[in-house]
Amino acid sequence: MTVQDIVRRLGPRVPDAEHSAHRFRIATVIVSRDGLLSEEAMAFYSHFAQRAEATEETLYHSGFAKGSSKPFALATRGLGSLDTRLVTATGGMSPVLETVFDGIGLGEILTRAGGLSAVPISGSDVGKLLPVGTVVLYRTNEGRLGKLQVIGEGRDLTVRFVTYNADGSISAAGDSLLVPGTFLADLDAGTMTYDGADFLWGQWTETVRYLEPWGGALFGVWPAS
Repeated sequence: MTVQDIVRRLGPRVPDAEHSAHRFRIATVIVSRDGLLSEEAMAFYSHFAQRAEATEETLYHSGFAKGSSKPFALATRGLGSLDTRLVTATGGMSPVLETVFDGIGLGEILTRAGGLSAVPISGSDVGKLLPVGTVVLYRTNEGRLGKLQVIGEGRDLTVRFVTYNADGSISAAGDSLLVPGTFLADLDAGTMTYDGADFLWGQWTETVRYLEPWGGALFGVWPAS
């Protein structure tokens, strides 16, 4: 029996893979007997809840058994991801702006890829182009397309981002990538690094700062003005 046999018998999946949910929010609930847990205990449980968002294999230790396991993102071959936070990192950003970001897919990015450039984007206090909620499209120096949204800005830049493979699967994603000024970040891996970096968050004075494309990467504010 093949998938095609099932489709012929039961009909196509509704919604189909393109229009179904790919990102899921989950919560971990701790039931305690003698009152609220301490900050230390909550930090312990938060650490393990956050592991569900991982995009690389994680180590486990259960009794005498040790090994590595695949988190949701790997188990779905990059097609899905989990958000384990109870409070969104976007803070005071309106739900409308969050929805705008979620609604931008790889097809939309492809149609606008020709307008991306290596021109720095101002995050300065005067002439700011990167207020909270701003969406920026990009092509990494490894050739992947993606989108990021500013959820915190100033001396430090905090973004959520999604980087796609050419087949539409997710190569890397994160909800709160913090890039201090002046540091480099790699959107192919979702880390701060020098090797393979895609942009510099350049803090040149107390009030002057730029998102500067790096290593051949290209960026552009969405929608193009």
